[in-house]
Amino acid sequence: MRLHLLTVFSVLSLLFLITPSCQNEELAKVDEAYLAEVEEWRIDRIENLTSPTGWLTLSGLFWLKEGDNFFGGGEDNQLVFPGEVPAQMGRIVQARDSVWLEASNEISITHGGEPVTKIGLSGKSSPVILAYNSLSWFLLQRGGKYGIRLRDSLHEARAHFAAIEHYPVHPEGRVPARLVKSGKSDTLVVKNVLDMEIPYPTEGKLVFEWEGEERSISVLDGGEKEYFLIFRDETTGAETYPAGRYLYTPKVDENGMTYIDFNKAYNPPCAFTEFATCLLPPPENHIAAAIRFGEKDYGAH
Repeated sequence: MRLHLLTVFSVLSLLFLITPSCQNEELAKVDEAYLAEVEEWRIDRIENLTSPTGWLTLSGLFWLKEGDNFFGGGEDNQLVFPGEVPAQMGRIVQARDSVWLEASNEISITHGGEPVTKIGLSGKSSPVILAYNSLSWFLLQRGGKYGIRLRDSLHEARAHFAAIEHYPVHPEGRVPARLVKSGKSDTLVVKNVLDMEIPYPTEGKLVFEWEGEERSISVLDGGEKEYFLIFRDETTGAETYPAGRYLYTPKVDENGMTYIDFNKAYNPPCAFTEFATCLLPPPENHIAAAIRFGEKDYGAH
């Protein structure tokens, strides 16, 4: 009997020693997998940012006026393109909600690799992208205004891109959240850096706990599977970008739950270029706490 008790005691002692070790190993595996997931996200983020069509290639944003808008390298154009381009490349015409481009004679502007002389730009399901050497441009609309966004795949911002500093990645930055629907309007009016007011669809706000207090962020439509979040916190303007940060998070499950992973909070395009029209955080999305997860400020551009 005494031997039996000693045996049981020995087994229990062994389990006591082994179990915490196993738990630590399992926890380490979970943390390692999570760190790898965030690192993969960061790699994709940098690849998209530095791609030939990424935000670092923006080299111009021109708002159109009614009638003729001539473009090219000459200073007398309404749209002055940078770099070594012909002085007069053509014109972009706006007639109310109809916008089209007419190329000047012998100027090799292409669309999808094919030369164009005249092409409609408005009323399309996807942007009509025109190109000349390393430049490409397309029509956009903001707040009832039409503009031309210009890219240069050889832009120096892309060529001299530096790494984005970020806070240490840690699972504590990933918090559970529940969706609370307001029962009011399904749109949220958001301002952009041009002080335009733009109504965006919203499904409500995500409520979560941070530092022992309940917080919330109103969500915007981020597509079929995600919410789009724009927020500012106590690091904004000091350690992180002055106009706030962006974040995508999965839509809620059947129980109305999801999570917010602040490790994936990132700088808006305006942190890298003056030619973006970034949305700004609405006042209700100011978190009265320091969220030291995700990307830090990139610095002046």
